[in-house]
Amino acid sequence: MNKQDLDTFIDKLSQTAADKGFHIGTHFETKYVNLGLSHSAITDEVAEFLKDIKSKHGGLKVDLLLVITPHKPSEVYAPVKKYCDTVAGIASQCVTLENVKSKGRDGSFAGNLVMKINSKLGGVNVSLRELPGQLMQGTVQLPSKQLICRSSLALMCHILLLAPAVLAPVLQL
Repeated sequence: MNKQDLDTFIDKLSQTAADKGFHIGTHFETKYVNLGLSHSAITDEVAEFLKDIKSKHGGLKVDLLLVITPHKPSEVYAPVKKYCDTVAGIASQCVTLENVKSKGRDGSFAGNLVMKINSKLGGVNVSLRELPGQLMQGTVQLPSKQLICRSSLALMCHILLLAPAVLAPVLQL
């Protein structure tokens, strides 16, 4: 992996996160893993890497492990996800090398990645709690026995500026 591609990607990710009010630093510790390793050896490498970071930075808690995989699917993906989810208790985000190279400067790609990371770290990407009231109405249309087609469901949402209303489902047969 080209260091310039990695730096460009990290800078864009950090800048996009800052624009959305989410802080991601620009200094990352980097570890390269030999792809010929077994799942348990990859798990050991990840565990050792996280241990080194913790000791190097005075017990710093790692919130997220960002993994750049050579392709999708990758033999690195499963052991990293399993270790992070079941042993270390930290979030992980995998990105393919191709996406880092081809979309590293793309603000939309970085924005989508920031939203995924924010969600994995317990953040809320969209909140409707501030709205004063909502009314949703649904309609289900079932086909007659003579017609061979799928039933359909339509939802309509109105945002009320007054008091909250009661949900009123409508069923048409």
